Amino acid sequence: MKYTVETHGVGYTETLEFRGKTYQKEYERDFSGMLTQDKDFWEQMEADGIHDENILDAVYENIDHSLSSFNMFVIADELE
Repeated sequence: MKYTVETHGVGYTETLEFRGKTYQKEYERDFSGMLTQDKDFWEQMEADGIHDENILDAVYENIDHSLSSFNMFVIADELE
C-alpha cells in the first residue's frame, strides 16, 4: 500500500495504491473551501470489487476522514 499527497497551485491530489490498483481524489479550492467530486477511497475500492469490511473500514477511518492531506496543503501553501 502506498499513500501520497501532491500539492499544486489550487489544491492537492491524494493517491492510494493498493493491490496493484490506483485510486485518486482531486481537491480544488473554491470560495467555500476545498472540494472534490471524487468518491472516498473506500467507495472506489468497494466499486472495484474489494468487499473486506476490515480493509474498507480502516481506509475510511485512517485515510478518507483524516485531515493529514489538507494539512499538507496548508503547510505547502505557507512555504510558497
